Amino acid sequence: MSSDSTLSLEPLVMLPPDGGYGWVVVVTCFLMNLFTDGAIYTFGFYQKNMQDDFDKDSAAVALLASLCSGFYYVAAPVWSAVGNRWGFRTVSVVGALASGGALLACFFITQYAVFILVYGIVLGAASGGVYVATMISVGFYFERWRGVATSLTSCGSGVGILVMPLCYKAMSSYEGYTWRWILAFNASVFGVVVLLSLLLKPLQPVAMLCPHAVTSTLAALLHHSILTNSVFIVFAFTQVFVMMGYFTPYLFSQDQAVKSGVDPSVAEWILPTLGVANAVGRALSGVMCEVPGVSALVLSCITMSIAGIMVAITCLCASPIYQMFMASAYGFFIAPFMAMKSLILVDFLGIERLTNSFGLLLMFQGFAVMIGPPLSGWIHDITQSYHYVYLISGSLLFIASLLPYLMYPLSNYEQRKEIKQASRRSS
Repeated sequence: MSSDSTLSLEPLVMLPPDGGYGWVVVVTCFLMNLFTDGAIYTFGFYQKNMQDDFDKDSAAVALLASLCSGFYYVAAPVWSAVGNRWGFRTVSVVGALASGGALLACFFITQYAVFILVYGIVLGAASGGVYVATMISVGFYFERWRGVATSLTSCGSGVGILVMPLCYKAMSSYEGYTWRWILAFNASVFGVVVLLSLLLKPLQPVAMLCPHAVTSTLAALLHHSILTNSVFIVFAFTQVFVMMGYFTPYLFSQDQAVKSGVDPSVAEWILPTLGVANAVGRALSGVMCEVPGVSALVLSCITMSIAGIMVAITCLCASPIYQMFMASAYGFFIAPFMAMKSLILVDFLGIERLTNSFGLLLMFQGFAVMIGPPLSGWIHDITQSYHYVYLISGSLLFIASLLPYLMYPLSNYEQRKEIKQASRRSS
């Protein structure tokens, strides 16, 4: 066979620079996650004020939070498709503009049904575009340092959970302050995200000479549906269990501590403390994944099992120190799993499937988020206690930590199946 028949010019290969402008993208995405997740995940800071203002019970307000977080993830496949067509800089700019507009509109909305529509659905779906853009963009800029880059980017989420409540606290000292000021502040924050989004310079495809057999096999793999891949299915169902319990400490830790007897001025620091620990956990997980022999999946599963236990036993003691420690422990140990999702997908499915698989994975997460928080709020309203809420949430996280171990034998099965399919096509 001649060299012309075995080699072909492949114009669509992306070469990760593993540095250079990639680090600018990391810092940019870190800040974007700080502002975006800081605005979305700190709902618990003003949840009680909103609940009193609208005269709603815990389940109704939890529904609002779950819709916002749910559509944050459910819209991911759409944003992934838009990113594939027009680039993730466009995705982030559009998402940030829509998020800011939704928050500004919510500042004036007084009817709860309309508020749910705009805050829960529009804001959730729009802000999800920013998240998808940050997590996927970084993945394409790095290969050798992908774990570190991904974890540093996701650290913005934890830092945002610390910084944003401090900003809210500073605003509360002004005369005439209401919880709606937070909405206006967050709307302005998304204006900053729009400007940061402009720095997400897309990588240019590089032409490379590739063996014809390799490119043919790659094309066949790309046409294979992600949804029929058993490895992806297990990981997706893992996300369902995780996200049904994940938001419990974020939404209820402050109110749970106050009802347990912790002074409100002390309880206000539980969520920021969780955020700091979460940021540290995300950063360390990226460093750990660069150590030879350390699996991102195994690390994530072990730490998540510990996080589940921490949540389950949170209500055993009302001591402020105990409550702070439990929140910090949860934030730290849940961090690797949340930070390493894209890295795990690349490890098991390949970089060429990252965009589609990540978008679909977030969709599974979104549906789970729409169920978890309202269910937790309903359980609290029925029992008038957070004990069962935290126990169930912790149990879900612990169960979720066991499922991903199935991905190793299933990965071997999928590889054998793909080899057989390629062999049949070539014969």
